[in-house]
Amino acid sequence: HASDPNIPYARFRIAACYFGRIPGGLFFEPPDHERDQTATLSAVRELKGFLSSFPTSRFAGEAREMLTKATNMLLEHQIYVADYYESRDKPRAVAWRLEHAINTYPGVAKTPDLVWRMALAYDAAEVAAVHLVVAALKVRA
Repeated sequence: HASDPNIPYARFRIAACYFGRIPGGLFFEPPDHERDQTATLSAVRELKGFLSSFPTSRFAGEAREMLTKATNMLLEHQIYVADYYESRDKPRAVAWRLEHAINTYPGVAKTPDLVWRMALAYDAAEVAAVHLVVAALKVRA
């Protein structure tokens, strides 16, 4: 029932269950941020929903801690993917991935290091694009 005083607890437990489904492996498995992040995205959605509905609940502090951990995991995943593209010499993909991370998770991702890395990737992508145009012009000449 909508007026039941246990609704905040029930909603918190639902969000906590989603948080509990976030990948967490053993030492011989790939790092958690390298895995599928569908469960992490679901946990973030549920935790944000709980916090927007019950910001003063006695469970809000714990929910905020869970949300911070889940958001950091998603950011680590974005950085992992950017590292992958960087290892494949794809600077534009690195820049786009980092820009997405900074815009999606500004509270944790908008650091001078990540912004600088994004700027360097955009710069490298621009240089690579110029080299492609010059090479194309040489072929036509």
